[in-house]
Amino acid sequence: AALCALYPLGALALWLWLGGATVYCAVFRVETQALLHAYWSCLSPELSASELRAREVARKAASADLLSDANAAAALFATLGTLSVLSLIAAAHVIGRRAMLAHAVLAINLCCAACGVALVGAALAMHA
Repeated sequence: AALCALYPLGALALWLWLGGATVYCAVFRVETQALLHAYWSCLSPELSASELRAREVARKAASADLLSDANAAAALFATLGTLSVLSLIAAAHVIGRRAMLAHAVLAINLCCAACGVALVGAALAMHA
């Protein structure tokens, strides 16, 4: 019964974490490209925009290794997130959706109640 309540919460938390990590990797890749562009333009400020673009195309091979690691990490996190959702669906079929959802709602309500008690305790401590 405890696993029925904890597994959906853990799987959803894992899925959210993996989704956040995937987005972080994608944003990291975009920021890295902007940083590399600023770096190359600082090295040669006298170049025109077209010359800078031509040199940047030549330098893309050098920066492809750095960006391929971010792409690989994003793909790995996205795959793991998909697998965690599929495992949650498979567990729901094995355990039974009704039992799993009932226990998950109970566990979520208990977590909310614990947070509420902690906030009331913190408020009382600050008030005193």
